[in-house]
Amino acid sequence: MQPKRIAKDASGCLWFGTSSVLTKYNPKEDELNLNEPLMSFTGLSLFYEKPDWTSLADSIEPWTNMPYHLSLPYSKNHLTFSFIGVNHRAPTGVRYKFMLAGADTSWSKETEKTEITYSNLSPGKYIFKVMARNNDGVWNKNPLTYSFEIRYPWYRTWLAYFLYFVSGKTFLYLFIRYRTKKLE
Repeated sequence: MQPKRIAKDASGCLWFGTSSVLTKYNPKEDELNLNEPLMSFTGLSLFYEKPDWTSLADSIEPWTNMPYHLSLPYSKNHLTFSFIGVNHRAPTGVRYKFMLAGADTSWSKETEKTEITYSNLSPGKYIFKVMARNNDGVWNKNPLTYSFEIRYPWYRTWLAYFLYFVSGKTFLYLFIRYRTKKLE
């Protein structure tokens, strides 16, 4: 039903009238929602599936099934993070921004999405961070974080580089010896 009349009285209240209803809106009674949303992870998936994390992590958080101290091999580098920000006053007004420290250089734009996928991650250490804001623009003071690592393949470890160096030096030494013997 569309209002037929709108009026503002001396105290600043707005009155909306239709043929059957009169409604008063007092802006002084509006309260800002100063409570930041309560953040929580709701899941983590690998290649869009829920794997058994026991072989890849120290332990598993029982409520959300999030692994603690996750260490993935270089071939398992496609992760989807699921999260939620709870705001009881206006649940549909919650917005998010996130970043993956170690891959992203800045926070994402605001979104209402509650999951994000990172694919083809390079080996290294990462920290996923997510923040939420409520319907009145109050952001979390501290982002929700989750750290994990993707291990380097064996041929990119320090031990492999050391072996490459020793092999190269040995090859060079043997080559010089061979050439010297041939020249003599």
